[in-house]
Amino acid sequence: MGRETRQHVVIATFLAILTLAGFYRALSNGFVYDDRPYVLENKHVIDGLTSRSVVWAFTGTHAANWHPVTWLSHMLDCQLFGLNTAGHHATNLVLHAINSILLFLLLASLTKETWKSAFVATLFAIHPLRVESVAWIAERKDVLSTFFWFLTTWSYCAYVDSKAHGSRMSAVLYAATLVLFAIGLMAKPMLVTLPFALVLLDYWPLGRLSRTGMEDGHKRQTHRVGFGRYVPIVIEKIPLLLFAAASSFVTYRVQQASGAMGGKEEIMPLGIRLANAVTSYVMYIYKMVWPAKLAVLYPHPVRSLPIWQPVAAIIILTLVTFLVVRSTKRHPYLTFGWFWYLGTLVPVIGIVQVGAQAMADRYTYVPLIGLFVILAWGLPDVLNKGQVANARRARLTCQKFDFRHMVARHSTVLVFAVSVAVLALGTCTWTQTGYWKDSLTLFGHALRVTRRNYVAHNNYGAALEDAGQFDEAAKHYQAALTFRPRYLDALNNMGNAFRRQKKYAEAEKMYRRALEIEPRNAKARGSLAATLEALGRIDEAIAEYRKALKLHPKSAALHNDLGKALSTKGLKLDALREWREAIRLDPKCVEAHYNMALYFTSQGNTWAAIKHYESILATKPDHMNAHLNLGALFSDLGKHEQAIQHYNEVIRIDPAYAPAHHNLAVSYFLSGNYAKAWQHVALARKYGLTPDPRLIRDLSAKMPEPQN
Repeated sequence: MGRETRQHVVIATFLAILTLAGFYRALSNGFVYDDRPYVLENKHVIDGLTSRSVVWAFTGTHAANWHPVTWLSHMLDCQLFGLNTAGHHATNLVLHAINSILLFLLLASLTKETWKSAFVATLFAIHPLRVESVAWIAERKDVLSTFFWFLTTWSYCAYVDSKAHGSRMSAVLYAATLVLFAIGLMAKPMLVTLPFALVLLDYWPLGRLSRTGMEDGHKRQTHRVGFGRYVPIVIEKIPLLLFAAASSFVTYRVQQASGAMGGKEEIMPLGIRLANAVTSYVMYIYKMVWPAKLAVLYPHPVRSLPIWQPVAAIIILTLVTFLVVRSTKRHPYLTFGWFWYLGTLVPVIGIVQVGAQAMADRYTYVPLIGLFVILAWGLPDVLNKGQVANARRARLTCQKFDFRHMVARHSTVLVFAVSVAVLALGTCTWTQTGYWKDSLTLFGHALRVTRRNYVAHNNYGAALEDAGQFDEAAKHYQAALTFRPRYLDALNNMGNAFRRQKKYAEAEKMYRRALEIEPRNAKARGSLAATLEALGRIDEAIAEYRKALKLHPKSAALHNDLGKALSTKGLKLDALREWREAIRLDPKCVEAHYNMALYFTSQGNTWAAIKHYESILATKPDHMNAHLNLGALFSDLGKHEQAIQHYNEVIRIDPAYAPAHHNLAVSYFLSGNYAKAWQHVALARKYGLTPDPRLIRDLSAKMPEPQN
């Protein structure tokens, strides 16, 4: 093993350890925010890698995205770890560590600058702006797509080298580049900018746009060439650009259809979007330098953005771009880094607004690499210029100048400064990762460090609701509506809060307000239907359920709820048809199976009812009512052992449930175990239920009641 290889192994190991140390707390974090629709409540993902779920991954547009490779990775996690969050977080952490190592090896191989490349990779690995991409399970798409970004880049660079040497492998490597790029796009469409990033690599450090190329990582370019030299370089990007265009089209259509690009209340004029975009470019740089007050979501200012901010941002961006272009010949890494940063942010900078955020930490995962390169190559250049200036002054004043001593001193200072910076960044990352522990902590922190954050208020309210703090939750939903009166999620959640408190008239008003804003909101329409049903307005409820199903025909939950309303109206066969459709759409729809079981029980079809209860228990083994009703059905069939088994399961779930103790007493009596029967009679009494006098009479005839 050569010296350089040993260095690379040591640095790669350091990066892995550094990443683990910085993000280790994530392994004990739970599911938060979009982890629910992505994993926790996604039956396709929870099922793991099945033929049905794989087909869904490639054909579905769940969560306003088409990223089948990301879905497959989540399914694999569920296959391996179930819903143990540590396993899901570990996958993100491992991918981020691998990405850091790949970035280092890629830069080191291209520039032959081991330590500068290590510096870039270290910043990439440990910067606090990485936390959102790593500590958030639903952001698997960030770390996974970047993994394929680096593999695609590596394959492309190998292709360039192979082509330069006239190797037959160049065609294979180019094909591999296309395949890896396609897979990356199916992990996250953020890779659409990769073809342009490859052009920057052609410029520096590959040096394909000059005769001399790059040998030392930042060699000055000379001997400009004619346009003809660029034609093959442009042509080889065309297939990549076609892939990117196809991905962009699919993404646009999916997000537009899902409403992620904003309902009527969220559409913003182009001028506002552009103002926020240029401001965000500067704010990301500020967050890179001073990563304080980081939040899961920064609310879009819409029309409240002070005019001076976009004006100042335009001046700063224009000035920096001018200085970079002016320094192109002497410092090509400036051009590479700056335009990498500007270009790779384009899809998420907000010109096409998706979501309620003004900016997001996760969007910097790839773009900041460009600025890290500028720092890694620029700082030594600045120090070298200082040394040269000192040497010139020494010669002019006839003073002795110890160049080696000066280099050593600057190197020591630089190493010390970098070490302090890495330690500070690592500490911030460790702290920030802790805020992702759970939704209460995450959104509570967001409310502390941001202003007028209506999304954080809404989500904090939902977390409070999950914790049983319903009154506090309602206050935060109201706060969200104070800042954004037409915010659909808060209107829905406020309606749900009223419905839970049985304030159905108030709930109806909230849902109708939501539907005035967005009539095609299936969630609000389904909730309105449930509210009307609770108010006894069954015909209106059925009509609303049918409207909701027109918007979301594949919703098993809506079919089940419509079935319940039809059953209440006495339309049993119509209800049965809806429940069957719900089960066809989702074979694990517990509610539909339960309603089918109740229906068949009422019809005297005991074995059909048993089949549906057993389907429930296959999905939800601790479903208490399913066990209780199965016990009753088996008891009616004279199968007392099976009845006893299910009643015992009820008591395991709730030891103080008196009816189960009473039913167990009956089953033990009928099976001839009178001592056990008396035990459960006593427990039924203990938990507040008076046993059936006939049971006491018949049991006493077989065995006197024990005195103890």
